[in-house]
Amino acid sequence: MVNDSDVAEGQVYELRLPEHEGPVLAEYRECIDERGAEPAFVFRQKVVNAPIVLEKSVFDQMRGDGQAIRLGKTNIVRRAGDIDPLALLSIDDPNINVRERDRRVKARARLQDARTLRFYCLEYDKAGDVGYGTVGVRRFISEIYPEAQSAGFDWKPSPGALLRAVKGCGTPHERHLGYFYDNRGKHDRAERWPEEVLRLASAVIAWYWVTCH
Repeated sequence: MVNDSDVAEGQVYELRLPEHEGPVLAEYRECIDERGAEPAFVFRQKVVNAPIVLEKSVFDQMRGDGQAIRLGKTNIVRRAGDIDPLALLSIDDPNINVRERDRRVKARARLQDARTLRFYCLEYDKAGDVGYGTVGVRRFISEIYPEAQSAGFDWKPSPGALLRAVKGCGTPHERHLGYFYDNRGKHDRAERWPEEVLRLASAVIAWYWVTCH
């Protein structure tokens, strides 16, 4: 089988699955391609080392909907669209210095901006009649802002920012989070994530969903 999905062995993803209360970190291991059945992707959950199997069509849909966010791995060079694991770590950790805290704050803000722009673009696509005029787009942003706040997005983008995202971040029904992340700054394609960072991110996610929900 030709694997045309956005996945490769060793990559780590934050997956949002209906059978889990919160997102889980899982590493992609292999593709099962048996005769007469749809290909399936096998992941290994990083916290409890449990297998997660997703049909190819399901994973592709999750990737497009922002329900499968790629983080990266130590032996894989970061690619455009990879989400910075630092965005998942606590900014109030007493064991980090000012420089490390600043890195985490910036990573978290960048991820939040990307998620916010994706929210507005999805709503723009749903509306279907907003157009490209500054006045109409500004009115649309104001109308949708209360809903955005309820969803946890406090930043109100300018008409120009939203239009740039609408035109440059995918197409209607094809706007996974990576498109917006790529457009919120440049990536260092030579940077590799330390395993310690991924381990901490995994632990933070597990702790949050066990104790806070």
